[in-house]
Amino acid sequence: MDYNLDGKTFRPVSNAPNGEVGAETRFHYRQQGRLVTATYTGGDIVAGHLIANVLANGQPDMRYHHVNTRGELMLGKCLSTPKAMPDGRLRFLEQWQWLSGDQSSGTSEIEEAWYRRSRIGIQASMRVVSVNVGQPRAIDWHGRQVLTSIFKAPVTGPVTVGAENLEGDRQSDLTVHGGPTKSVYVYPSEHYAEWRRELPSADLPWGAFGENLTIEGLLEHEVRPGDRLRIGSAEFEVTVPRMPCFKLGIRFGDDLMVKRFARSGRSGFYLTVITQGVLQAGDSITFDPRAEDDVTIADLFAERLQ
Repeated sequence: MDYNLDGKTFRPVSNAPNGEVGAETRFHYRQQGRLVTATYTGGDIVAGHLIANVLANGQPDMRYHHVNTRGELMLGKCLSTPKAMPDGRLRFLEQWQWLSGDQSSGTSEIEEAWYRRSRIGIQASMRVVSVNVGQPRAIDWHGRQVLTSIFKAPVTGPVTVGAENLEGDRQSDLTVHGGPTKSVYVYPSEHYAEWRRELPSADLPWGAFGENLTIEGLLEHEVRPGDRLRIGSAEFEVTVPRMPCFKLGIRFGDDLMVKRFARSGRSGFYLTVITQGVLQAGDSITFDPRAEDDVTIADLFAERLQ
């Protein structure tokens, strides 16, 4: 079949247990003739690159390499079979093998992400998983008292979106969180599986990272400052990634959590309120990709940590 992957982004559907591509991984493709290249990152993968030659039958025959979160350089090969989905997107059925490590093999599937294909903001799978709010709380930490609002709890039912926060929520230090450009903090629910694997003894309910909205279907590699989200009757604009501060250490009782959070790349992002309204858990999210710059939230996060 004929296709062109240039400028498209793919996300995983499934993978074998011995693979390292996970739900957070995103593949960003370029294609010129039969030559296909891609960069990929997310989840267990810090940074990766692949190159492929598209065979006469339409199968990309590829070689890939990446560095994982353990600092290992992994090499592999993959033969992909394209399949057209009913909605017009592409899906690839992949047979792969490690050329490093245990040299085991497996199968996986990836599919085209709508937000890159159409850029019209149709995201049927995007939704609010949980709405979380909290009030400032005084905590004794290393011999001093600290005021923090990082402790959030899920709420049910409609929640009013004000000019600079959600009903029932208040920030403690407006020099770092809150205010007109950091009114609402969003965190992808997909990250929780990785955190539960890395922190098996930690209590991780929705809102554990201090987010107001735990969402599904939109990651840091997919969103840019200036993009807009419509949720319920409210509208928001994406602004900046969340930079970790010492209060993450307070929330998890571990000062090393700040470095762990930074190293993970799982930052979440802030929103400014464009239109006040009402939202609640379960609401769908309409993504309106208005940003003109190609710099993503993930790019900004990495840049600011340098």
